[in-house]
Amino acid sequence: MIKAFSLIELAFVIIILGVLLSIAVPRVFFSKNEADILKIKTDLATIQANILHQKTALLLSAKIQEPTLNTQILHSINLSKWSVDANTLIYNEEVKFSYDNNATIKCLSPQNICDKLKL
Repeated sequence: MIKAFSLIELAFVIIILGVLLSIAVPRVFFSKNEADILKIKTDLATIQANILHQKTALLLSAKIQEPTLNTQILHSINLSKWSVDANTLIYNEEVKFSYDNNATIKCLSPQNICDKLKL
């Protein structure tokens, strides 16, 4: 007699694997989105600290000028996915933030990411 799996056994295995995948896959993608949000929050804290550091250094050197933020400065502090256009910070060419010289940062768009950041 040949030992093999029956069609019913194979069907049950496929159904069980399907159920496990339907549970596991959304959790993996959900974790990736949350990791991206956490990365943005961490980067924003770094940018705020940089602006405040520049402002303090300018005040201590008795220079009357506002701190500057540009793409070169962002790349020097290892924030390569960020860019600056006027007073707008752009993350990954899609998420936009406004900032001022007091390191106040506000999310502009897209709204779904702004809601998750709660700035």
